[in-house]
Amino acid sequence: MPDNYLFGAALWIDMEIREFAEAILFGKNIDDKLISVKGGWSDEAPLVSSLIPKNPGRAEKYVPVFRRQGKFDFPKVSEFENEKDRAKALHYFANHELEAIELMALALLKFTEAPKTFRVALAGIITEEQKHLRLYINRMRELGIEFGTYPLSGFFWSALSKTDSLKKFTAAMNLTLEQANLDHCLFFQKVFESVGDVKSANIMKEVLADEIGHVRHGLNWFKRWHEQGSQWQNYLENLPVEINPARARGKLFSSSIRAEVGFDVDFIKNLEVYSHSKGRVPDLYYFYPFAEYELALGPHGINIPKKIYSLKTDLDILPAYLAKSDDMVLVDNFPRTEFLQELKRSGFFVPQFVVKDELKKSNRRIRSFQPWGWCYHTLKLSKEISATTTVSVTHDKEISYFNELYSKTLSIEILESNHDFCDQEIVGKTATNESDVNNLFLDLQTKGYSVVIKAVLGSSGQNQIHVKESNALDDRQKAWLRRLIKEQGRVIVEPWLNRVFDFSVQMKVNPDGTSKFLGHARFICDETGKYRGAWLGGFETNLKREEIIFIRKNNSLNEVTQKIMKVVAAALHKRGYSGTAGVDCFVYRDKFGELKLKPVVEVNVRNNMGEITVNFSKHLVSRRVGIWQIVGSHELKNFGVKNFCDLEKSLKEKHPLRMKESLIDAGVVFTTDPSQAQTYTSFMVVGSSLSEIGQSSSNY
Repeated sequence: MPDNYLFGAALWIDMEIREFAEAILFGKNIDDKLISVKGGWSDEAPLVSSLIPKNPGRAEKYVPVFRRQGKFDFPKVSEFENEKDRAKALHYFANHELEAIELMALALLKFTEAPKTFRVALAGIITEEQKHLRLYINRMRELGIEFGTYPLSGFFWSALSKTDSLKKFTAAMNLTLEQANLDHCLFFQKVFESVGDVKSANIMKEVLADEIGHVRHGLNWFKRWHEQGSQWQNYLENLPVEINPARARGKLFSSSIRAEVGFDVDFIKNLEVYSHSKGRVPDLYYFYPFAEYELALGPHGINIPKKIYSLKTDLDILPAYLAKSDDMVLVDNFPRTEFLQELKRSGFFVPQFVVKDELKKSNRRIRSFQPWGWCYHTLKLSKEISATTTVSVTHDKEISYFNELYSKTLSIEILESNHDFCDQEIVGKTATNESDVNNLFLDLQTKGYSVVIKAVLGSSGQNQIHVKESNALDDRQKAWLRRLIKEQGRVIVEPWLNRVFDFSVQMKVNPDGTSKFLGHARFICDETGKYRGAWLGGFETNLKREEIIFIRKNNSLNEVTQKIMKVVAAALHKRGYSGTAGVDCFVYRDKFGELKLKPVVEVNVRNNMGEITVNFSKHLVSRRVGIWQIVGSHELKNFGVKNFCDLEKSLKEKHPLRMKESLIDAGVVFTTDPSQAQTYTSFMVVGSSLSEIGQSSSNY
């Protein structure tokens, strides 16, 4: 008997397939699960079967537990240097092999109508899974751990044991769980090799070779059962609801191995970008950049022109860069598979994208709805979603609450309450009539300032006018002012300062009023203050020496950031808000040419572009710089192209993508799909220096 023969498991010369399956399912010890057949199987009595067990037989040591009863803390890759942690990983793999053995035995008892060739092949696959289990257990012993030392999960059994058809079982087992092993084996073979564990690496290599055959078995039968239609659609249609395609993929996605198995290109592309929660209840994100605009006009006043609405449709995947990989993003149209492939290969997670009609039919559980601002539209949409799904976290706030929360007067209140923050002369004032506006206007002009008049509700530099020092309001501007006061009841009048650079403090306000720093964003505005994009990389990207000295002096940036977070968190907590917020700030030159800081210019009490660009910077190789831009169709002439597809081609030729591990080392990455864009697209360009990427948007 060979040395690796485990526990003296029973050896049979030949055996009836039904008896083989029963021995595995009803046996309680590991040697029962590893019953060995040296000769072959007969399948003369497939219908004479015992009762199908609700759960497999297990000795107490091997009884599976649910997640809430035991922890399944898989070791981090960095911990694989430690033998015990490597053994723990093998324990995890062994548990999956045991569940696979039992589930396949269950299938032999349940699906007696299956062709004999299928049943014999499945019995053969079980023997290879038994071999894998032996290999894992023996290697664990060498590393000092016995099987059963850690809790054993019963998830796969609970998900697949109720499967009611052979096609569904094959889709779930061979084409999902075993297909994921193609990636897992390849990945962990490399991990074991990296720490010098040749024995464990060779086990993963052997398991991979067998798993290729197991997946091919399932795919070949699927091709017989479905001669028409796409592989991907046939797979989706037969997958049990308890299992989703995200479980058919591992960390190191291998297109080449799948092609070797026999999957077609369409299947491989769709699987690579597919996303779905594997158990965690997802948050649902939604891009709607008109919240403040809509609040200002009221429930019946909004009629967004098609060209402006395209800002939403063209950029509606942007919340994907805030979401976790198992969250959901509600979109008007699904992104192209090829575009999502490029995003994944650029190191980005791809969450699940859903359209409203599909979401209504899904009956999904959702942890919370996260729109890009609350307004009449998103509150109505939230109620529609809650009516067809289970939303765990909701709120009962009224429109009036968000009118106050999003008002630009919040920043005025904060600055007026903190006199040492900045010169009070530059803090805006509110006016409720034209006469008050004129008085504030003339006072600022007398002091030598240009003047900006802003709507109290607006975003990204929209809905404001700039009047130079010696000028008066013209008739068009007066009409705009009257309309705005009528719609919103008040306006803000403040000095137009000589901006040098803009930035924001991204933070999270906790329910207890404390805050967490998320990062700084260096955003780019045009000459009217409208948002255009952001610098990526370090805070000092594109700053001049004088400006760098200013922000470094006496640790001023860190100190002012802490103070901003403290006072803003207190103000928002007082208003009953918790969640993310972005605080816009800028450095300007005063009348004497000195650099000064205006903190708390505006508070974006919602998800915002700064939060997204902070996350973008995390995808860059250390010491790389970048620029992220939103480009409109009217700007294409600046790039020497006629459409967005030509823009994509031109930039990719000029800035080919270069990755270093999973981070961007250099090149262009489009963050929204240019081929689906009507009016806007967005992209980042990354390089080792400013000269490599250009110093402003006009350089492209």
